[in-house]
Amino acid sequence: MGNVNHITIFLAGHDAQERILLEETLVEAGMHAMLAYYETTAELLLELQSNEPKPNAVFLDSDTLKMRGLFALKHMRLMETCKNILTIVFSTTSYIDDINQAFALGANLFVPKPVFMRNKVTAIETIFSIDWTNALQDRNRSMFVLNAANLLVEQNSNKNKGF
Repeated sequence: MGNVNHITIFLAGHDAQERILLEETLVEAGMHAMLAYYETTAELLLELQSNEPKPNAVFLDSDTLKMRGLFALKHMRLMETCKNILTIVFSTTSYIDDINQAFALGANLFVPKPVFMRNKVTAIETIFSIDWTNALQDRNRSMFVLNAANLLVEQNSNKNKGF
């Protein structure tokens, strides 16, 4: 999928503070990513329809008010050119209905938003240390939610696999 140090991430629905935190987290994790920010998921969908090349990953906020991230995910997965883009849903909650819906709609990972910076850095490092080559096709429900309880386990089991 490419070199982990040269990735493009589309971020949609997150507020400006979360965008800045993600940028800081990527720097803290030692990653050099091009981050494209879309205020609404509707803007993201328009960009995905016209943009080439596609991003390595899309981070959706499930809680956005303009168009829920899960609604945007549904539309992304209907686009032939977006079916295999790594898609991570971030949420301030861990409601089982949201988790189940995100999985059913084709998200690759569901991440309850970490509170502490160290956990954010670990989450980003974990996300981009997973070998997504096969994981994009063979999604595993038991490994779908990335939270504080499984961050260390996943980070150790996926160490040095790369993006």
